Amino acid sequence: MIENLIGRIVTLDTKGTPEIIKNWIGTPALVESIDRSRMLVLIIFADDTQCEVHPKHLIMLKQQSDIVRKVTLNWNISPADFQTITKVSALMLKGALVDALTLALSSATTKEYCTINCSDWLSNKNNKTSRKRRRPM
Repeated sequence: MIENLIGRIVTLDTKGTPEIIKNWIGTPALVESIDRSRMLVLIIFADDTQCEVHPKHLIMLKQQSDIVRKVTLNWNISPADFQTITKVSALMLKGALVDALTLALSSATTKEYCTINCSDWLSNKNNKTSRKRRRPM
C-alpha cells in the first residue's frame, strides 16, 4: 500500500528527521516514487531538489473527514485555530494542497488537527484494508 503515497504532497516532519535534510522541514514536496526494497520514498521539492526518506519522516494532510471528526470530538480549541483549520479545509476543497499544508503547519494545534505522519497513515490504511478482507460476504 506504500504506492498510495505516490503523487501526494508531503513535508518533512520535525521529529526524527535526519540532520542532513533538516533545512527542508516544512517545505512542501511531491512524492515521486517508492523504493519498496529499502522502504524509501523519493520526494521532489519545488526547486527540483530530490531526496529519499523513510515515510516515518514525512507528514501530509489528513482527509477532510478525519479533520472534521477530530474537531467535533474536541471543542477546546481557540477561535483562531478553529478559523485556521476551516481555511485549511477550504484550501483542500479548492485543490490548493501546497497552501493547505503550509497553513496547517502554522501552529502546533493546526498541525495536530490537520496533518498525519505518513507511516501512521499507511498503517491506518493497511488496517482498514485487512479488516475489509476479513469480512464475510
